Amino acid sequence: MISEEMKKTIFRRYRNHNIKFKTWKELIEKTNFDENKKLRCFYCNDLLEYSQKISERKVVSLDHKLPKYWGGKDTIENTCLCCKECNIIKGTMKENTYIKFRIILLQNGLLERYLQEAYPGKKAAMLKRKNKKLELWEML
Repeated sequence: MISEEMKKTIFRRYRNHNIKFKTWKELIEKTNFDENKKLRCFYCNDLLEYSQKISERKVVSLDHKLPKYWGGKDTIENTCLCCKECNIIKGTMKENTYIKFRIILLQNGLLERYLQEAYPGKKAAMLKRKNKKLELWEML
């Protein structure tokens, strides 16, 4: 179940990109969220959080699948919810490029190192936990 705090955070993320919904029901219909499940990152499938107090790297973020840099628009079809970590690493990469990039990092054992450089000072144990979950990308 999606908490009220998470709903407020999601509304804010969409509003910041001029994508507005009148009600939560309208947002659910247009985005195909499953309200009965916890929200997961579009890219790495980790659970999303609504507050940095819980997990700074897993705070819900709104990403453009085709970045504005490449002509992407602020539309519901071009946006997805992801974790802050994936959004930062993806940068201006296109969706498919980023997925391939993550697979290459995983296959070459470089994901942990890349994340350590992106998030200096974070414990290796957190990165190892993340690495295990991302092994699913290798099956693509």
